[in-house]
Amino acid sequence: MTSGVHIPDQVLIDALRKAGGLITRAAKIVPCDAETIRERVRAKPEFKTLIQELREELIDGAEEGLAHHVREQNLQAVTFTLRTLGRDRGYGDRVDTTLRGDPDHPLFTESTITLIRHGATYPSPPPDAES
Repeated sequence: MTSGVHIPDQVLIDALRKAGGLITRAAKIVPCDAETIRERVRAKPEFKTLIQELREELIDGAEEGLAHHVREQNLQAVTFTLRTLGRDRGYGDRVDTTLRGDPDHPLFTESTITLIRHGATYPSPPPDAES
């Protein structure tokens, strides 16, 4: 590791590119302390931009790999895709339990429907809290 020696920007940029934007891996390539690269990223906007671009490329590659496995009908990839990207189509793990004031919602009782029709909103304070 280098100590107290200035490392030219281009050396760090080349290492970051080779490491795919991973700072610790780039530091091992140089070699230098990872904090040296982090300091340069904080000090120079072009370093931050480079890392963002490299991470976008990494995510693009991951999405390409995922799409490949979905096309191959890999159950784990299909399930992951549906649970994340298909959430708006009802494939998520979470169940929406919020009541939106829709009287046709099956969770509403007759008394609740009457309250909604008369302008009540949820959550309502407990009856004894209204003084």
